[in-house]
Amino acid sequence: MPFNPSGVFVRLYNWVSDRDNDIPIDSARMDAEMNGMADALTAIVAQTQPFTGPMVVAPGTFVTPGVAFSNDTNTGIYRDAADSLGFAGGGVKQGAINTNGLQLRANGNEANPAIQFDSANNGIFWVLGGGPRFTAAGVTIGRIEGGSDLPSTVSLVTRVAGDARYVSYPSLENGFEIPTGGSFSTPAIQFGNINNGIYWELGSGPRFAAGGGTIARLDGGTSLATAEAIVTRQSGDARYCLDTTLAVRTRMAEGSPNQLGVACQMRMATGTVAPNDTVAGSALVFSNGDGSVTGSAGSGTWRALCIIGSGGAGAARVGSFMRIT
Repeated sequence: MPFNPSGVFVRLYNWVSDRDNDIPIDSARMDAEMNGMADALTAIVAQTQPFTGPMVVAPGTFVTPGVAFSNDTNTGIYRDAADSLGFAGGGVKQGAINTNGLQLRANGNEANPAIQFDSANNGIFWVLGGGPRFTAAGVTIGRIEGGSDLPSTVSLVTRVAGDARYVSYPSLENGFEIPTGGSFSTPAIQFGNINNGIYWELGSGPRFAAGGGTIARLDGGTSLATAEAIVTRQSGDARYCLDTTLAVRTRMAEGSPNQLGVACQMRMATGTVAPNDTVAGSALVFSNGDGSVTGSAGSGTWRALCIIGSGGAGAARVGSFMRIT
Protein backbone atom coordinates (compact mmCIF):
# COMPACT_ATOMS: atom_id res chain seq x y z
CA MET A 1 0.00 0.00 0.00
CA PRO A 2 1.40 3.43 -0.92
CA PHE A 3 -0.03 5.02 2.29
CA ASN A 4 0.85 4.20 5.89
CA PRO A 5 -1.87 3.94 8.63
CA SER A 6 -1.66 7.69 9.19
CA GLY A 7 -2.58 8.32 5.56
CA VAL A 8 0.90 9.50 4.57
CA PHE A 9 2.36 8.39 1.22
CA VAL A 10 5.44 6.21 1.72
CA ARG A 11 8.00 5.25 -0.96
CA LEU A 12 9.13 1.65 -1.24
CA TYR A 13 12.82 2.36 -1.88
CA ASN A 14 15.47 4.99 -1.28
CA TRP A 15 17.67 5.30 -4.34
CA VAL A 16 20.51 7.05 -2.50
CA SER A 17 20.59 4.34 0.14
CA ASP A 18 20.57 1.65 -2.57
CA ARG A 19 23.51 3.30 -4.29
CA ASP A 20 25.54 3.53 -1.11
CA ASN A 21 24.81 -0.11 -0.34
CA ASP A 22 25.69 -1.25 -3.85
CA ILE A 23 22.13 -2.35 -4.55
CA PRO A 24 21.50 -2.19 -8.27
CA ILE A 25 18.56 -0.21 -9.60
CA ASP A 26 16.66 -2.78 -11.60
CA SER A 27 13.38 -2.73 -13.50
CA ALA A 28 11.43 -4.71 -10.91
CA ARG A 29 12.22 -2.28 -8.12
CA MET A 30 11.61 0.67 -10.42
CA ASP A 31 8.21 -0.68 -11.51
CA ALA A 32 7.18 -1.34 -7.92
CA GLU A 33 8.07 2.24 -6.95
CA MET A 34 6.22 3.76 -9.88
CA ASN A 35 3.17 1.51 -9.36
CA GLY A 36 2.96 2.72 -5.76
CA MET A 37 2.82 6.33 -6.92
CA ALA A 38 0.20 5.49 -9.53
CA ASP A 39 -1.93 3.66 -6.95
CA ALA A 40 -1.68 6.65 -4.58
CA LEU A 41 -2.90 9.07 -7.24
CA THR A 42 -5.71 6.70 -8.22
CA ALA A 43 -6.89 6.40 -4.61
CA ILE A 44 -6.97 10.20 -4.23
CA VAL A 45 -8.92 10.73 -7.45
CA ALA A 46 -11.32 7.90 -6.65
CA GLN A 47 -11.80 9.38 -3.15
CA THR A 48 -10.91 6.08 -1.49
CA GLN A 49 -8.02 7.85 0.21
CA PRO A 50 -9.17 10.85 2.30
CA PHE A 51 -7.16 14.03 2.64
CA THR A 52 -5.23 14.28 5.90
CA GLY A 53 -4.83 18.05 5.69
CA PRO A 54 -6.64 21.10 4.25
CA MET A 55 -7.38 21.24 0.54
CA VAL A 56 -6.20 24.54 -0.88
CA VAL A 57 -7.57 25.73 -4.21
CA ALA A 58 -7.40 28.92 -6.23
CA PRO A 59 -9.68 31.76 -5.00
CA GLY A 60 -11.50 31.92 -8.31
CA THR A 61 -14.33 34.31 -9.25
CA PHE A 62 -18.04 33.94 -9.93
CA VAL A 63 -17.13 33.51 -13.62
CA THR A 64 -14.45 30.87 -12.96
CA PRO A 65 -14.98 29.61 -9.40
CA GLY A 66 -12.10 27.91 -7.61
CA VAL A 67 -14.20 24.76 -7.10
CA ALA A 68 -16.17 24.05 -10.27
CA PHE A 69 -17.40 21.14 -12.37
CA SER A 70 -15.93 19.65 -15.50
CA ASN A 71 -19.19 20.01 -17.43
CA ASP A 72 -20.19 23.39 -15.90
CA THR A 73 -17.10 25.45 -15.20
CA ASN A 74 -18.91 28.70 -14.33
CA THR A 75 -20.92 27.12 -11.52
CA GLY A 76 -19.35 26.40 -8.14
CA ILE A 77 -17.72 27.94 -5.06
CA TYR A 78 -15.18 30.75 -4.91
CA ARG A 79 -13.63 33.23 -2.46
CA ASP A 80 -15.91 36.27 -2.70
CA ALA A 81 -13.88 38.45 -0.31
CA ALA A 82 -11.97 38.12 2.94
CA ASP A 83 -13.84 35.62 5.16
CA SER A 84 -16.61 35.30 2.56
CA LEU A 85 -17.59 32.16 0.67
CA GLY A 86 -19.28 32.94 -2.63
CA PHE A 87 -21.61 30.79 -4.73
CA ALA A 88 -21.71 31.08 -8.50
CA GLY A 89 -24.34 29.84 -10.92
CA GLY A 90 -24.11 30.39 -14.65
CA GLY A 91 -21.23 32.82 -14.19
CA VAL A 92 -23.32 35.03 -11.87
CA LYS A 93 -22.92 35.58 -8.14
CA GLN A 94 -25.94 33.93 -6.50
CA GLY A 95 -25.09 34.52 -2.86
CA ALA A 96 -22.47 34.43 -0.15
CA ILE A 97 -21.92 33.22 3.39
CA ASN A 98 -19.79 35.44 5.61
CA THR A 99 -19.61 36.86 9.10
CA ASN A 100 -22.90 38.68 8.47
CA GLY A 101 -24.74 35.46 7.66
CA LEU A 102 -26.35 34.32 4.41
CA GLN A 103 -26.65 37.00 1.77
CA LEU A 104 -28.62 36.57 -1.46
CA ARG A 105 -27.43 38.20 -4.65
CA ALA A 106 -30.68 40.01 -5.48
CA ASN A 107 -34.02 41.09 -3.99
CA GLY A 108 -36.01 39.16 -6.56
CA ASN A 109 -39.57 39.93 -7.64
CA GLU A 110 -43.04 38.37 -7.92
CA ALA A 111 -42.19 36.21 -10.90
CA ASN A 112 -38.65 35.37 -9.80
CA PRO A 113 -38.36 35.56 -5.98
CA ALA A 114 -34.93 35.51 -4.37
CA ILE A 115 -35.87 32.49 -2.22
CA GLN A 116 -37.72 29.90 -4.26
CA PHE A 117 -39.57 26.73 -3.36
CA ASP A 118 -41.07 24.02 -5.58
CA SER A 119 -41.45 26.44 -8.49
CA ALA A 120 -39.47 29.44 -9.73
CA ASN A 121 -42.38 31.80 -9.00
CA ASN A 122 -43.20 30.54 -5.50
CA GLY A 123 -41.17 32.05 -2.70
CA ILE A 124 -39.99 35.21 -0.94
CA PHE A 125 -38.59 38.44 -2.39
CA TRP A 126 -37.66 41.85 -0.99
CA VAL A 127 -38.92 45.29 -1.98
CA LEU A 128 -36.30 47.96 -1.38
CA GLY A 129 -37.57 50.40 1.25
CA GLY A 130 -40.63 48.21 1.83
CA GLY A 131 -39.90 44.79 3.21
CA PRO A 132 -40.43 41.09 2.51
CA ARG A 133 -43.10 39.86 0.13
CA PHE A 134 -44.53 36.38 -0.34
CA THR A 135 -45.45 35.18 -3.80
CA ALA A 136 -47.37 32.18 -5.12
CA ALA A 137 -47.57 31.36 -8.83
CA GLY A 138 -46.03 34.75 -9.58
CA VAL A 139 -48.59 36.75 -7.58
CA THR A 140 -47.95 38.54 -4.25
CA ILE A 141 -50.08 36.95 -1.52
CA GLY A 142 -48.58 38.67 1.53
CA ARG A 143 -46.39 41.62 2.50
CA ILE A 144 -44.92 42.81 5.80
CA GLU A 145 -44.51 46.54 6.34
CA GLY A 146 -44.02 48.98 9.16
CA GLY A 147 -46.35 51.75 10.26
CA SER A 148 -49.93 51.67 11.49
CA ASP A 149 -51.88 51.67 8.24
CA LEU A 150 -52.39 48.77 5.86
CA PRO A 151 -51.53 50.03 2.35
CA SER A 152 -52.55 46.86 0.52
CA THR A 153 -55.19 44.15 0.68
CA VAL A 154 -52.40 41.57 1.05
CA SER A 155 -50.60 43.45 3.85
CA LEU A 156 -49.96 41.30 6.92
CA VAL A 157 -51.08 42.69 10.29
CA THR A 158 -48.42 43.22 12.96
CA ARG A 159 -48.81 44.40 16.55
CA VAL A 160 -48.43 48.20 16.53
CA ALA A 161 -49.76 50.95 18.79
CA GLY A 162 -53.55 50.91 18.71
CA ASP A 163 -53.68 48.33 15.95
CA ALA A 164 -55.29 51.11 13.91
CA ARG A 165 -54.36 49.31 10.72
CA TYR A 166 -57.19 46.80 10.99
CA VAL A 167 -59.72 47.86 13.66
CA SER A 168 -60.24 50.34 16.44
CA TYR A 169 -59.36 48.29 19.47
CA PRO A 170 -58.14 50.52 22.31
CA SER A 171 -57.96 47.81 24.96
CA LEU A 172 -59.25 44.40 25.86
CA GLU A 173 -61.04 45.85 28.85
CA ASN A 174 -63.20 48.04 26.60
CA GLY A 175 -64.23 45.12 24.40
CA PHE A 176 -64.25 44.81 20.64
CA GLU A 177 -65.21 47.98 18.79
CA ILE A 178 -66.35 48.18 15.16
CA PRO A 179 -65.19 51.47 13.65
CA THR A 180 -68.47 52.28 11.85
CA GLY A 181 -72.17 51.85 12.57
CA GLY A 182 -72.94 50.99 8.97
CA SER A 183 -76.32 51.34 7.28
CA PHE A 184 -79.12 49.14 5.92
CA SER A 185 -77.33 48.95 2.54
CA THR A 186 -73.87 48.25 3.98
CA PRO A 187 -74.26 46.96 7.57
CA ALA A 188 -71.22 47.02 9.86
CA ILE A 189 -71.51 43.26 10.50
CA GLN A 190 -72.23 41.38 7.28
CA PHE A 191 -73.29 37.82 6.50
CA GLY A 192 -72.90 36.18 3.11
CA ASN A 193 -73.69 39.37 1.23
CA ILE A 194 -72.63 42.98 1.71
CA ASN A 195 -76.21 44.15 2.36
CA ASN A 196 -77.21 41.41 4.82
CA GLY A 197 -76.29 41.94 8.46
CA ILE A 198 -76.46 44.23 11.50
CA TYR A 199 -75.89 47.98 11.73
CA TRP A 200 -76.31 50.60 14.46
CA GLU A 201 -78.48 53.70 14.29
CA LEU A 202 -77.00 56.47 16.38
CA GLY A 203 -79.17 57.35 19.35
CA SER A 204 -81.51 54.43 18.77
CA GLY A 205 -79.95 50.99 18.70
CA PRO A 206 -79.25 47.93 16.54
CA ARG A 207 -80.97 47.31 13.23
CA PHE A 208 -81.15 44.14 11.14
CA ALA A 209 -80.90 44.37 7.35
CA ALA A 210 -81.65 41.90 4.57
CA GLY A 211 -81.22 42.62 0.88
CA GLY A 212 -80.35 46.23 1.66
CA GLY A 213 -83.54 46.91 3.64
CA THR A 214 -84.26 47.10 7.38
CA ILE A 215 -86.28 44.10 8.53
CA ALA A 216 -86.14 44.59 12.30
CA ARG A 217 -85.05 47.13 14.90
CA LEU A 218 -84.54 47.06 18.65
CA ASP A 219 -85.67 50.18 20.50
CA GLY A 220 -86.16 51.18 24.11
CA GLY A 221 -89.35 52.48 25.71
CA THR A 222 -92.82 50.97 25.92
CA SER A 223 -94.21 51.89 22.52
CA LEU A 224 -93.38 50.35 19.17
CA ALA A 225 -91.99 53.11 16.97
CA THR A 226 -92.28 51.30 13.63
CA ALA A 227 -93.78 48.18 12.14
CA GLU A 228 -90.42 46.37 12.19
CA ALA A 229 -89.71 47.16 15.86
CA ILE A 230 -88.93 44.11 18.00
CA VAL A 231 -91.06 43.51 21.13
CA THR A 232 -89.16 43.36 24.43
CA ARG A 233 -90.35 42.82 28.00
CA GLN A 234 -91.22 46.30 29.23
CA SER A 235 -93.34 47.58 32.15
CA GLY A 236 -96.95 46.59 31.55
CA ASP A 237 -96.10 45.15 28.14
CA ALA A 238 -98.28 47.96 26.83
CA ARG A 239 -96.57 47.87 23.47
CA TYR A 240 -98.26 44.63 22.43
CA CYS A 241 -101.25 44.23 24.83
CA LEU A 242 -102.93 47.54 23.95
CA ASP A 243 -106.03 47.07 21.81
CA THR A 244 -108.15 50.16 20.97
CA THR A 245 -110.17 48.77 18.11
CA LEU A 246 -111.69 45.46 19.11
CA ALA A 247 -114.89 45.46 21.14
CA VAL A 248 -114.08 42.11 22.73
CA ARG A 249 -110.59 40.68 23.39
CA THR A 250 -109.58 37.38 21.78
CA ARG A 251 -111.25 34.43 23.51
CA MET A 252 -109.58 31.25 24.69
CA ALA A 253 -112.57 29.11 23.76
CA GLU A 254 -115.11 28.87 20.96
CA GLY A 255 -118.68 30.15 21.43
CA SER A 256 -120.49 32.95 23.24
CA PRO A 257 -118.41 35.28 25.48
CA ASN A 258 -120.79 34.33 28.30
CA GLN A 259 -120.01 30.62 27.93
CA LEU A 260 -118.35 28.72 30.79
CA GLY A 261 -114.60 28.43 30.42
CA VAL A 262 -114.30 31.47 28.13
CA ALA A 263 -111.68 34.11 28.96
CA CYS A 264 -112.46 37.65 27.90
CA GLN A 265 -111.25 41.19 28.36
CA MET A 266 -113.70 43.00 30.60
CA ARG A 267 -114.05 46.30 32.37
CA MET A 268 -114.86 46.80 36.07
CA ALA A 269 -116.72 49.92 37.09
CA THR A 270 -115.42 49.98 40.68
CA GLY A 271 -113.55 47.86 43.20
CA THR A 272 -110.24 46.01 43.39
CA VAL A 273 -109.43 42.43 42.39
CA ALA A 274 -106.37 40.21 42.49
CA PRO A 275 -105.67 37.07 40.46
CA ASN A 276 -108.09 34.23 41.39
CA ASP A 277 -110.62 36.63 42.97
CA THR A 278 -114.21 36.02 41.84
CA VAL A 279 -116.52 38.75 40.55
CA ALA A 280 -120.20 38.70 39.63
CA GLY A 281 -120.78 38.98 35.91
CA SER A 282 -123.21 41.83 36.54
CA ALA A 283 -120.29 43.96 37.77
CA LEU A 284 -118.41 43.50 34.49
CA VAL A 285 -118.91 44.58 30.88
CA PHE A 286 -117.08 43.28 27.81
CA SER A 287 -114.50 45.85 26.71
CA ASN A 288 -111.63 46.66 24.40
CA GLY A 289 -108.06 47.33 25.63
CA ASP A 290 -108.40 50.95 26.72
CA GLY A 291 -111.96 50.70 28.00
CA SER A 292 -113.31 53.15 25.46
CA VAL A 293 -115.54 50.55 23.79
CA THR A 294 -117.77 48.50 26.03
CA GLY A 295 -120.45 45.88 25.43
CA SER A 296 -123.06 44.03 27.47
CA ALA A 297 -122.69 42.82 31.04
CA GLY A 298 -121.51 39.34 31.88
CA SER A 299 -123.53 36.52 33.37
CA GLY A 300 -122.75 34.15 36.21
CA THR A 301 -119.47 34.32 38.13
CA TRP A 302 -116.04 35.23 36.72
CA ARG A 303 -112.48 34.65 38.01
CA ALA A 304 -109.97 37.50 37.72
CA LEU A 305 -106.76 36.61 35.83
CA CYS A 306 -104.94 39.83 36.68
CA ILE A 307 -104.90 42.74 39.17
CA ILE A 308 -107.23 45.72 38.77
CA GLY A 309 -106.77 48.70 41.09
CA SER A 310 -109.42 50.67 42.89
CA GLY A 311 -108.66 53.93 41.10
CA GLY A 312 -108.18 55.11 37.53
CA ALA A 313 -110.30 54.88 34.45
CA GLY A 314 -110.19 53.56 30.92
CA ALA A 315 -107.44 50.94 30.45
CA ALA A 316 -106.72 50.95 34.19
CA ARG A 317 -110.15 49.35 34.77
CA VAL A 318 -109.75 46.64 32.07
CA GLY A 319 -108.50 43.12 32.74
CA SER A 320 -108.87 39.47 31.78
CA PHE A 321 -111.59 37.33 33.38
CA MET A 322 -112.78 33.71 32.91
CA ARG A 323 -116.36 32.61 33.52
CA ILE A 324 -116.49 29.77 36.06
CA THR A 325 -120.28 29.47 36.79
